[in-house]
Amino acid sequence: MYLVAVALILISCATVNSGYAREFSEIQQLANRGNAAAQTRLGAMYAMGLGVPKDEHTAVEWWQKAAIQGDADAQAALGAMYETGHGVPQNYYSAVEWYQKAATQGHAVAQAALGAMYATGHGVAQDDRKAVEWYQKAADQGYAKAQCGLGAMYETGYGVPQDDLKAVEWYQKAADQGYAKAQSNLGLMYANGRGVLQDDHKAVKLWQKAADQEHAVAQLLLGAAYARGRGVPKDNQKAVEWLQKAADQGNEDAKKILEHLTTDASVIGQGSHNFAKAQKSTDQENAEARFKLGAMYDTGRGVPKDDSKIMEWYQKTADQGNAGAQYDLLESSAPQKYANGLFSAPQGDRKVAEWYQKTADQGENAKAQHNTGMSIIVDGILFSPFIILGYYALRYLLSRLVRKSRHLQNKADTPIKRAGLFLLISSIISIIISLFLWMKLHSYQKIYYIPNIIYISIVVFIVGFLMLEGVFDRFCMWIKHGGEPRNENIDLLRAAAEEHQKTKNQGEAEAQNNLGLMYANEYGAPKNDSKAVEWLQKAADQGHANAQGLLGLMYADGCGVPKDKHKAVEWFQKAADQGHASAQYVLGVMYTNGDGVPKDKHKAVEWFQKAAAQGDENAAKVMTAGDHDNSNQITDTRCRKIGF
Repeated sequence: MYLVAVALILISCATVNSGYAREFSEIQQLANRGNAAAQTRLGAMYAMGLGVPKDEHTAVEWWQKAAIQGDADAQAALGAMYETGHGVPQNYYSAVEWYQKAATQGHAVAQAALGAMYATGHGVAQDDRKAVEWYQKAADQGYAKAQCGLGAMYETGYGVPQDDLKAVEWYQKAADQGYAKAQSNLGLMYANGRGVLQDDHKAVKLWQKAADQEHAVAQLLLGAAYARGRGVPKDNQKAVEWLQKAADQGNEDAKKILEHLTTDASVIGQGSHNFAKAQKSTDQENAEARFKLGAMYDTGRGVPKDDSKIMEWYQKTADQGNAGAQYDLLESSAPQKYANGLFSAPQGDRKVAEWYQKTADQGENAKAQHNTGMSIIVDGILFSPFIILGYYALRYLLSRLVRKSRHLQNKADTPIKRAGLFLLISSIISIIISLFLWMKLHSYQKIYYIPNIIYISIVVFIVGFLMLEGVFDRFCMWIKHGGEPRNENIDLLRAAAEEHQKTKNQGEAEAQNNLGLMYANEYGAPKNDSKAVEWLQKAADQGHANAQGLLGLMYADGCGVPKDKHKAVEWFQKAADQGHASAQYVLGVMYTNGDGVPKDKHKAVEWFQKAAAQGDENAAKVMTAGDHDNSNQITDTRCRKIGF
């Protein structure tokens, strides 16, 4: 960010001279005489190392001098240095302060930077509407970065109503100026058809422009486009090239995609080699090779998927009479495809059984013979428990329904119980349908489909029954009450205990506040500002408004703690938000004088009005006089006595 500010200073100042050393001498003389423009220019030369060794600390010193004189370029540059921590310790609050001063003078870069600070909540309370307000001011001046930021706010709906058309409009303006991020974002809008007609070709063109500027996200998107063949002919080599560039810049998504591409490339290469090998073997009447060729057409490894080719080679394998290959065929996806009718083969189950029989008849493959008999045994073993469970489940449920049919509607008196009743009925219907299908389906389909349906139905039945019986209701109540059974007396006792604890805490906070005052003001105790701060801190942390205000005074005057106006404002704000009149008045004074916060007459008046409405005499005098600029400074306690 600070490099942008410096570049703009170099452009806006006097024409850049090729002899920087001579120019430096001339500018330095003017700067020493107090010329603000020369001081700004000199700071830029130190920051960039033009005609003088690079020295960011000295750059900050010269910008500070020019900024105090109201030079907007210097103020913007100084804000950037504080934001990034170049030449000074990083301080978002100071960055916002200087950005604010430059932005109010119409400095586009500062306005955009201030918008970004509001968007991220750095140095200010996060506020999307404020961010949009500052982005808009800078964007109206044609600043590309602000236009891109404004486009992003419209795209996401942060701070403004979501509007893809507006987003595209602002992205386009920034992209036309060659701003890489806007080109990348606009490319995504075209790729997804948001705010514009979907157009992969335009998306790729925009990503190409941004990628050529080393924009990592655009490089990632361009690589993905080449990998998928969207908007450009598919080209794995170019995909890897652009993804590698994005990965080299640390883009994690690009690294992951590269790993997948590398893996897929090796599989594809291996598949093509295996396909050629299998094709050659089939010419030599190798049954195993025929089966492998069919499997390759089935999975698409090394050759496009082709259902007709799959069955052509599977059939040749089975017809050749190789027992091992026939058994492997049965273990492949062919039986499922036949059974599901995916090959449009009539009587699919009969074909599967025929292959099993052929394999067993040859006597060469004991495993196939074993499986022929085992399929019948497994069929019975797998399904018999379901028959038994289904029978008893139906019998039990029907008996329950008969006995409780009158009370069933009243029993389902909560949403969970009603859901349980629905699950019960659904599971019964599912079990009945499964039993009906058992009588109609062939054995192969029974083994693969019916057990799973029955298992799920029984689980649903059990869950529904438990829900209807109120088990889930009692469990939820048990969780809600911290593992204790519900009891109205316990609830009353808990409420009373909570109220007692609340009262006790309030009493403790008041005592801590009073103890802090005693240490600070020598009431019955030796003066000890550190002790005063300690006790006031404890009370303030519990939300005690007066303690928060007093703690703000301690920070404002550096009593017992290092002097810190920002901390002081923080505690005054907390007390004022609770309606503490004196804290509201002091907060108004700080906004008037710019102590710990940027000067803001509107906010000052707002706090004076709130304090006056509660009867604060000082605030009332300020409002009556109407001279807010001459409102009293915060009383300097000199670490002697404090109080509101």
